[in-house]
Amino acid sequence: MDQLIRQARKDAEQGKISWKEAIAQMENYYAFYRNPFSTKEQHADLSLIAWQSFSSPQIEKLAKMKKPIYLAYGTSDIISELNDLAPLYFIRNKNEKSLTMKPYPDLDHNFFELDDNGKPDRTKKHWNNVFMDFLGWVDVN
Repeated sequence: MDQLIRQARKDAEQGKISWKEAIAQMENYYAFYRNPFSTKEQHADLSLIAWQSFSSPQIEKLAKMKKPIYLAYGTSDIISELNDLAPLYFIRNKNEKSLTMKPYPDLDHNFFELDDNGKPDRTKKHWNNVFMDFLGWVDVN
């Protein structure tokens, strides 16, 4: 849900849609997101229950864990803005040493490069690099 709301904002900022359209989209997302938290709506559609757990930020719980955490992400993923804030939570919990961050510039959520239209170019994948970096981190930790 966060991603959809951020995308509406970015589309308006980039002039792809008007702010009026963006706000209307966001209002629709808010309206939909209320359903998983409504007991009446949950009884009508049990699939809504998943929206509660999967849409709940886990950063507070992660920031308290004393086990090493590796956070790899593509910076072109619209939701990656949240990853940039992760160190603040770890610092606040005096647990900064548990977090290793590895941003991959200009890659999307699945570590693909983007084409000139901002769409993932599935021929330019970087999963092997990401995985090898992770294995190197695991070997050290």
